[in-house]
Amino acid sequence: LFWALLRMDYGKIDTELVKTIFTESDKNFSSKELGMLETIKASYGNIIQKSEIIEKHASSAIELLSRSNPVWQNNAICVLARTYYLSGNLLEAEKYFRLAYRESVLNRNKNIDYQAAFHLADTLRSQGKFKEAKTLCQEKLREIESCGLYKLLYTGSFYALMGEIAVSYTHL
Repeated sequence: LFWALLRMDYGKIDTELVKTIFTESDKNFSSKELGMLETIKASYGNIIQKSEIIEKHASSAIELLSRSNPVWQNNAICVLARTYYLSGNLLEAEKYFRLAYRESVLNRNKNIDYQAAFHLADTLRSQGKFKEAKTLCQEKLREIESCGLYKLLYTGSFYALMGEIAVSYTHL
């Protein structure tokens, strides 16, 4: 299941694997395994840009995985939040990015922590909540710098977002 999700995250879709995942019966799986399957289905919906697939399967995954597997649950939360963001539903996107961020901090999952923080800050910026977005970016950059993680993927993203926030301030 992890391999399938990882391949999808890199845009490599194995048609037979996807067919198997969507036809699997839930009779032989634990709720944790079903949640993982639902996360993969939501991720597939993300790749093919079908919001109805994403909403159905991500919501199911979030419920099935409630605290049993925080990494997979946060992945489903982020997929759902990103869908809301792209559809223009910024309030729902903010709600789910906040949830993913809070859960990733609680579970000390740095990768999802930075991902969710970046997307939350971007969502806040999109809503005109510049001060809160800037504060979150600064907080994460201080954390990255204090750990010596300058080459972290999200470092440049946080700086770019702060630039967008600065430009927005000047145009108000």
